[in-house]
Amino acid sequence: MVTDSEAKEQGKGTGEVSAKKSEKNAIPAQRIANENGGVLVEWVNRLGIRHRSWVKPSMILEDNGQSIVVESPERGVPYGDDLSILFEIDPEINRDFAAALKNQGIWTYADVMARPQLVQGVLQSVYGVALSNVLQAAGAATKAAKAE
Repeated sequence: MVTDSEAKEQGKGTGEVSAKKSEKNAIPAQRIANENGGVLVEWVNRLGIRHRSWVKPSMILEDNGQSIVVESPERGVPYGDDLSILFEIDPEINRDFAAALKNQGIWTYADVMARPQLVQGVLQSVYGVALSNVLQAAGAATKAAKAE
């Protein structure tokens, strides 16, 4: 039978297991706000998509003021509205639109209402690509019809 002190010497103590688990789920994040005992954090996932959630202070592993490290922030309460439902064109383009809005700091419907010019710019950048493809196809079809 191995004692606790022998297990720790061999690197098998419970502290090491939980430390490894915490390191694995440790995500660099930014503190956005503190409210009602919760911390609003923002992080970027492996795909470069920004996310925000409310986490418990106990989930913060390192605290350097604004820059923090959070254990599994995706397990917190998600923040923001589902902005992809604002337009029903193409699910993939809608996801791109919602991600682009978040990248510009638009997280809620109230943000959309408060910053319409920024939303319009995001619309033009995301849907402009799709619109240019439609216009290009229409131009080609028009030329083909005139050639007949």
